[in-house]
Amino acid sequence: MSCETCPTCVELYRLRARNRAALRRVQKYSALPCDARPPALADLDEELKQTTAARTIIGYTIRTHRARQHARPAAA
Repeated sequence: MSCETCPTCVELYRLRARNRAALRRVQKYSALPCDARPPALADLDEELKQTTAARTIIGYTIRTHRARQHARPAAA
């Protein structure tokens, strides 16, 4: 099965794109002074830690899935 047609790969890459967008938003707001940040982002440091950790987990999951499901069999 091709990685482009695998529903798991499609969903993982979609998840990675959403994570990257979230990371960009967090980084954009972290450049603002604390009093200029929206109230919903009061705990920005924790958000940054969680988003970065999620990025690491998503990358590992993609690599593992591709290695297990899309590895080419060894030539006989």
